[in-house]
Amino acid sequence: MPPKAPAKYVHIVLCVLCFALCVVFFVFHCFSWRLLLLLVSVFSLHLLEKTHILVEYFVLTRRILCINTHTLTQNLTRTRIIISLSLYIIINDSHPSYGDMIKAAISTLKERSGTSLPALKKYIEGNFNVPDNYNVVLKRVLKSMVSSGKLVKVKASFKLGEALKKAPKAKKPKAPKKK
Repeated sequence: MPPKAPAKYVHIVLCVLCFALCVVFFVFHCFSWRLLLLLVSVFSLHLLEKTHILVEYFVLTRRILCINTHTLTQNLTRTRIIISLSLYIIINDSHPSYGDMIKAAISTLKERSGTSLPALKKYIEGNFNVPDNYNVVLKRVLKSMVSSGKLVKVKASFKLGEALKKAPKAKKPKAPKKK
C-alpha cells in the first residue's frame, strides 16, 4: 500500500506538473490557448479544493492528456502509469471490469429479445464512470464474450449465455404427509 501524501505537498506537486507541461509544450511548439486555459483551470480548481486534482479528459492538439479525478491523500488502487509525451501521469480506474458492466446491464434491463448495443451503451454511460473512448473496448469485450459462450448474440442484441446465467436452485424434497 503506497504511503499517504501530506496535503501540503499536493500544491507543490501540481505546480511542478503545470510547469513541466508548459516546458514540454513550448519545446514541441504546440503551445496553445487551450493548454493555457487547462493549466489555469487545474490550478484554480486545485486552490478551491485544496487536495483534489480535478481534471477531466482533454484533447490538446491531437494528443490526449488523461488525468482522472482522485484525491492524492487517499491510497491509490489499481493504478497504471501511462507514458504520454514523456510525462508520467497516474490514472485510477474508477469502474468495474467491462464484463461485469455488461453482465449488470443485461441482467438489469431484462429485455425478452436481448439487449441491443445502444441500450448497453446508454446503461453503462448512465451508471458507470467510463472514459470517452470506451466504445472500442466495449465492442472487443462483447466479441470475446460471445466467442467464449458467456453471451449469445441474437440478431443485433445480446443475451446472457449459459456460462453466466444463475444456476437453477435445487428444489428441496417435500416432507411426506402425515396420515
